Formats: sequence, structure tokens, C-alpha cells
Amino acid sequence: MRLDHRFGGVSGVARGDVAVLAYRFDREAGLELEHMESWVASARGGKLEALLTLPGWVTGVWMSPQRAIWATHTDGRVLWRGADGGEWHPTTFPGSLGGIWGVDDANVFVWGSERGQHFVSRWDGAKFESSPMRAQVLAMHGAHPELVFAVGADGLVSRWDGAGWSELEVPTRRAFWSVHVQSEERVFACGPAAMLMGGSADELLPLPDPAFAPKSVLVHGGAIWLGCGELGLHGYEDGVTVPRHFDVCADALVPTGDGVVVQSPLRILGSDELVRFVEIPLADFVELAVDRPPTFAPYEDEPAEQDDDEDDGFELPDPPDIDFDDDATE
Repeated sequence: MRLDHRFGGVSGVARGDVAVLAYRFDREAGLELEHMESWVASARGGKLEALLTLPGWVTGVWMSPQRAIWATHTDGRVLWRGADGGEWHPTTFPGSLGGIWGVDDANVFVWGSERGQHFVSRWDGAKFESSPMRAQVLAMHGAHPELVFAVGADGLVSRWDGAGWSELEVPTRRAFWSVHVQSEERVFACGPAAMLMGGSADELLPLPDPAFAPKSVLVHGGAIWLGCGELGLHGYEDGVTVPRHFDVCADALVPTGDGVVVQSPLRILGSDELVRFVEIPLADFVELAVDRPPTFAPYEDEPAEQDDDEDDGFELPDPPDIDFDDDATE
């Protein structure tokens, strides 16, 4: 079995103190649930340490300001462990979970779906309480416990004010992939086809299309930054894209207490001012995992079953049985 590896997420309290989500999978199958596993690791001082390995797909990881680590799985599990380590504590939801984000250990949000019904569930330090959502949530961010936004499919933009959720009307039905909340006055969200919106906690309006389609948006040092995947990491000023780093693949931009962490499938970068970067290469995860056998079965390309009694296609008929008589005449 030929193995492949990818980074899938990151969250942390500082550039040098993060939790990393990574995947190992059978290269022939790709990221198929039956032929992959998910790893949650800590990275302190640039050194990776494995914390959790699970078959299947862990969809999100989040590190609280108190350094507790949380993770969500497609099978409906939420798992967390305290800053002092110890065992992982599981909670299981019906349906599937798509991700996690939080403000602190008493305001942790997970999102998912069950039988086509979408929800966000908030942990208040003692229990989870779920709320329905009109559409599938894809990302969350907030500035404090009374100012949290969830965005997602079908133009979903919804605000948590500490007591309940209220949806904002926005002039699109496109999906939002990322949201960043700096304050009541500065909220930004982005989505496909170079869509970028900005405004306040009460209203989001379209901004001039950036030159490159952003996958992630962030406000850092007062400036707007766009993570545009393989097209790079760039600024955005007065409605104009400002090219910065074409050599930085930026799928996700994650703020920390002392800077920003940039995540892509092949590396994780930390930076204070998004000028110079410190790298965690994918090779570090490959080295971490190399001596551990996979928890999943290898992919086998099995032939399709065939019913012998069923005509599955055209076949040439057998040649006719002909006797040739040498004495025969026309």
C-alpha cells in the first residue's frame, strides 16, 4: 500500500503552540473514509507530537485559549482533552459533524447535519445546546462570546449574540467558505467566484471582486488579508487586491495571540506580520507517522459483480455448423 499525507487544519494560542490536523490515506483510494485516518498532533517549538489517531475523517480541530484541544469527527463525535493532557472525553451527536470553533472553554461551537437538518451546538462549560440552521454551516468566527458568526451554504450568515441566533439578509445565495469578525463594525466573509463581502455585525454588502478567488479572509494588523489557495496570500486595500506572496499556498488563515498561522495541504506557516514565515513541512508529519501501521484497510479495486443470467452486452454469435460435401453442385 502506497501512503499519502496531507494537512487538514490548524488552531493555536501562538505561532509556536498549535494543534494540527493531518490525514494519512491510501494513495490509490484518495480521501475515502474506509481507507484513511486522521491525526491530531501538537506542535510546540516546531516539534510535532501525536495526540490522537482515529480511522476516518476528523473534520475540525480547535485549541482554546486555555490550551484545551477539541476535535470533531464525521461519525458525530466531539472529543476534547484539557491542557494538562490526560484522556480524551467524547460526546456523540446524531448525524455528522462538519467542524468546530470557539471563543473559550465555555463557548465552544460545533456544527453538523442529521437527516438533512442542519444545526450548531454550543458548549457552555457543562453541556451542549443545539440550534437549527437554515443551511449547512461551513465556517465560524467571532470576537467575543456575544459576537460570533456562522456562515455556510445558500448564503447563510447568522449571528450569535450570547442568547440566540439571528440570520442576516445578504444579497447572494452562494456559499460562504470563511468569515472573520474583528469587531461590531468590521466583519468580512468570502466564497466562490471571487466573492468578498464586508460590513458590520448588522449588514454585509458585496465588495469589489478581488483579483484572485479567496478561500479564507482575515483581518490582521488592521489590514485585510486573503488566502487564495495555490494562487497565494495577498492583501486587499480600498477594493483592490495587493499582491504579496505568490509563493505561499494559503487555504486557511488562522489568527493566534501573536500572529497568524497559514495552513495548506503541504505545509503550515507561522508569521507575526505576514512578511517572513516559520514552516512546519509535511515531511515532519510523514516522519511522525512512518513507524505506526495504518489503522485502515488497503484499497482494492474489486471487479464489479456480474449476474450470469443477465445479458451484460453484445457478444459475437458462435459460427454456424456447416457440412461441406465435395460432390455438391450449384
